[in-house]
Amino acid sequence: MHLCMFLAERQSKEMTGPLQPSDAAKGCLQALDARIEALAKRLRASRAWSICVDPSANPEAVAALLRECYRGTCWYQPAAFAAAMHMFGRFPRSDGWVIQKFAEQKAEQAGRIQRAREGLAKLGGPSMQDDLGSASPAVCAAMGVWWRIAEVEEPLGYLGAAFLFERSASMVVELVPALEAKGLPSEGLQFLKDQGLERPRVVKTLAEVILRITTERPEVIPAILRCYDYLEYVFPVPIYEEALDRSAMMRVTALPLRSPRPV
Repeated sequence: MHLCMFLAERQSKEMTGPLQPSDAAKGCLQALDARIEALAKRLRASRAWSICVDPSANPEAVAALLRECYRGTCWYQPAAFAAAMHMFGRFPRSDGWVIQKFAEQKAEQAGRIQRAREGLAKLGGPSMQDDLGSASPAVCAAMGVWWRIAEVEEPLGYLGAAFLFERSASMVVELVPALEAKGLPSEGLQFLKDQGLERPRVVKTLAEVILRITTERPEVIPAILRCYDYLEYVFPVPIYEEALDRSAMMRVTALPLRSPRPV
């Protein structure tokens, strides 16, 4: 059963009063789930994913890729967080409950940056005090989409982009066993492991919010789907593929994987 259908049925049972998930609301969540399934196929067919699951891949090459993925996370998470805060200020006051729903989630998101920096250091990358340099082109493109949504789009369209953001992170958790098998430091994988614990709860909350919002305000459904599509064009596959190219280029001129640094 699709995630959306499970939540729609659960929501129907738990809601009291006249508000029940509408057919349009269920259709919106089904459309998002279908997009996620197609994305999962593209992600698992990508070069970055393939090298992580390839038993013959050089562990140093995989570690270098993961370091660059962590670096990308440290670049784009602050921008995504700031854009979300800006966009919340544009929410209609009648939808203030959405802000309350996501206040705790956004506080947790701020903590992800710290944990990604720690993972980067544990994998032999820059320490917590080092400058990570300027963001890459792919990351800058993703930042631009977040700010486009925050400043120009229907504010509730953010829910579609957030759905993509959280669901795609859940996919990457699948790589942990393959990464552990390559002997990568366990402390360097803790960030990914934490995502496996956090993201299902966040995704569940997002799905429930989308059901309620699109039942009450079906006119925002096109914006939710549109904002999902905006972000998917630049995230996550282009960022991971660029991280792979960047890691390969750095390995040509850089030193081998260093011992984990103290965080």
